[in-house]
Amino acid sequence: MNSGFADAGLQTPYNLGSAAQLVNKEYNVIGMNRENGLDVASLFTVGYGANDVDQFVELLNQFCFNYLVDVRSKPYSKYKPEYSQAPLERRIQATNIRYVFMGDLLGGLPEDRSCYTDAGKVDYEKVRSKPFHKAGIERLRRAWEQRLRVALMCGCGKPERCHRSKLIGVSLQREGIPIVHLDDHGRRFDQETVMMKLNGSPDLFGFVKEEATSRKSYDVG
Repeated sequence: MNSGFADAGLQTPYNLGSAAQLVNKEYNVIGMNRENGLDVASLFTVGYGANDVDQFVELLNQFCFNYLVDVRSKPYSKYKPEYSQAPLERRIQATNIRYVFMGDLLGGLPEDRSCYTDAGKVDYEKVRSKPFHKAGIERLRRAWEQRLRVALMCGCGKPERCHRSKLIGVSLQREGIPIVHLDDHGRRFDQETVMMKLNGSPDLFGFVKEEATSRKSYDVG
């Protein structure tokens, strides 16, 4: 599956004018142009959570996304088969949103065993040092520079519990690339707010602790 963006025929920046009604000032969204009220961030994350696929597609359409980027390492669901790769791709592309699989580059369960601790947890710093992760972040950078409206998708409805924030979000934040996290109700949070929900308030110097590993341990043989 193609994991690039250049073949989409969308070489001009997305017209943000139609997105003005989506701005909700209740949330601290990185990249918001507060002078004219437009949300100028173009990279988002979203988890389908408890939503059925029709509700999920409706959420995507509300935010006028050009691309749905699947960042699940294993793009299938035993309990919600409609979210497995093949049926999801068909459903999404029927709405003129391009489906792109990038779980091999940005997934939270990499195949590289050196990315895990002795206890079987994913070590996010080790993942960030790998060429595959860097390649994935670079592709997101190019999409952001083109102002493509991109949603990075995983299964967890709460961004603070997902590698979308703890791995990808931190990587993008370090690169100076704004990212907005949607929960499964469509509420928007910036990266710092999500990390504060996970780790508490900033320290005396204004820094929020980053999550170093996954919550779960995995059997990597």
